[in-house]
Amino acid sequence: MFYPSTAAGRCWTRARTCPANGARRPGTGNGRAAAACLDKMESMMARWHIGATEFDRRVARAVARNARPAIERPARLLTWIADEHLLVAITAGLWLAACHADDDARRQADHLVLSVAAAAVLPHLLKRLIDQERPDRSVVHGRRHGIPRSGKPYDAFPSGHAVHVGAVASAVSWARPRWAPVAWGLGLLVAATRIVLLAHWTSDVLAGLTIGALIERCLRPLSRPRARAEAPIPLCEPRRFADRAFRSAKSPPPLAGVAVARGRGAR
Repeated sequence: MFYPSTAAGRCWTRARTCPANGARRPGTGNGRAAAACLDKMESMMARWHIGATEFDRRVARAVARNARPAIERPARLLTWIADEHLLVAITAGLWLAACHADDDARRQADHLVLSVAAAAVLPHLLKRLIDQERPDRSVVHGRRHGIPRSGKPYDAFPSGHAVHVGAVASAVSWARPRWAPVAWGLGLLVAATRIVLLAHWTSDVLAGLTIGALIERCLRPLSRPRARAEAPIPLCEPRRFADRAFRSAKSPPPLAGVAVARGRGAR
């Protein structure tokens, strides 16, 4: 269920409980503080809060109970595969390498660049609109047992790493269908590290994978090959010219059939 962020309510409470409540006049220190707090409240009203589901909380509590540094450290290394900056750098390198390749390779590289760029921008926009507390802030209390503090506390939805994984895995599956099991298998493993690190709830990761795959699919029409006119055949190659004319002809002209029939009757 969506409802306005409670941070706005906290800001409004602070504004009401400021000292010298009755002496707020323009230009005074308390008046400026109250105005700034109210401005912040109005900006926060544009954000919406998403609460975690009961299933999300059960998974997070189970991860917190079984957290160990021996588990969290490898997860922190593996999660960097889907880091935004690393993916952008790798995609840019692949695009430069494909500049001198054939048309299909260049088209696939362009599609991968578009997918990664869109997947890198959209999570930031959604996190500006949606307010959700990360599980490592709301579930972990006391010793963290190797669980790191991930990003801003209210930027849980959606998982940006999962969005990146969904877009890249879907793009690889479209360009190289044989690599689809490997791409999605590795992608799901990387996305699961966001749950192990308690950086996101399970629903955040599933939503991120779905959003990333939808982004890539929406961009596919821009990357499909366009129909091109066939190159002209030189006159010195009459056989190729005749073969093309035969393939392009859907049916013989009606007069040709009459001429053949007359020739057979004359024999």
